[in-house]
Amino acid sequence: MLAPLIAVPMAAALSAGLIVRLRPLLVRYALAGPNARSSHTEPTPQGGGIAVVAATLAVTGLLIAAPEASRDVLVLGFGAVVLALVGAVDDIRPLPAW
Repeated sequence: MLAPLIAVPMAAALSAGLIVRLRPLLVRYALAGPNARSSHTEPTPQGGGIAVVAATLAVTGLLIAAPEASRDVLVLGFGAVVLALVGAVDDIRPLPAW
């Protein structure tokens, strides 16, 4: 029961640390310019979701190893991977809003 309570702050801290480390690379290589599709008024780095998904998957892996792990943890990990793939595709080639 304690593992999920620790997992959320751990994922948040790991995600924040990864974003700080990735930001210089994203500013250099993954800037999105302002356009009709975005609300940005100046170039903005894309790809911060990489850190969020990596942190989520890392903590999900730790939760799976916990003795009280449940099937829900696997569903969370699968959902994170699907969202990461859709986000990556959208960053590379804009997807419609459907």
